[in-house]
Amino acid sequence: MKVKKVLAAVWDFGTTDEGGLTVMGPRKPPISWESVKDDILSLGEELGELEGIGLVGSLIWGGFDEEKSDIDVFIVLPDLPPEEFRAAERRWRERLSRLFYGKYQRDVTVIAYSLRSLRKVPVWHTLIMASDGLLIWDKGKVAKIFRRIVEEAEKQGLERVVCGYKHPIWRIKPPVKPGTIVKVEIPEDEEI
Repeated sequence: MKVKKVLAAVWDFGTTDEGGLTVMGPRKPPISWESVKDDILSLGEELGELEGIGLVGSLIWGGFDEEKSDIDVFIVLPDLPPEEFRAAERRWRERLSRLFYGKYQRDVTVIAYSLRSLRKVPVWHTLIMASDGLLIWDKGKVAKIFRRIVEEAEKQGLERVVCGYKHPIWRIKPPVKPGTIVKVEIPEDEEI
């Protein structure tokens, strides 16, 4: 019986009509933002290649589906020449995919920025990441840039609201005039 209890902690078992056991396969460990955070921090010195790393999406906001959802990770790399940036992005994409697919059998979406591109707030997702992402590790600049992005968004007349599944969005404060364009950007020459 002791063997059965040990195996049950690692493997999923089903029962047959006759009361026997059928082995269904290895049990996937439960996924939580805390376990993913611990996995990321376990990379240790490798994190020094980054400016910052964190999580976004349903894993931290709620609505994560244990069977279908992927793990959304953002990385911020130093400002590198384009070839070096692409190589570093590829390395981190592969590293994180191996880590999370190997442990959780889960796809990973990796969103990569440089410090320079992060300041430009290139897409709406960048603003949501700055306001509602979970920054796990930071050399010191990313959290400051995130704060400035949120300040600048509010200064430009945007407001943060929460939709279904606790999903945050940013919108122009009503009333909105058709054709309104809002630009959120942190100047490159601004000291962070």
